[in-house]
Amino acid sequence: MHVLWEIASAILVIIPLFAIGQAYRQSRSPRLLFAFAAFAVLEVRFAAAVAIHSVLVVDHTIEETIGFLTDLVSIALFAAAFLYATGWPYGRVSADLA
Repeated sequence: MHVLWEIASAILVIIPLFAIGQAYRQSRSPRLLFAFAAFAVLEVRFAAAVAIHSVLVVDHTIEETIGFLTDLVSIALFAAAFLYATGWPYGRVSADLA
């Protein structure tokens, strides 16, 4: 059952991956590039999980570490896409309350 959920997740991630890929080809927007990279990392994560649960024999600790690191990279890329899209300034932001 666990493998079926991983396969379903991998199939669902392909849809926005292709859509964002096409949108990036048309606009060349850096935020779409970050989002595309994030979905690509998610796809690799799900493909690795399917391989681990069906073909590869790996220790559970390594499996969880791969899942954690790929999730962390994906979250960072989605955050980069969001921050770039909102025009987040680099460095410290002053709080002018006056």
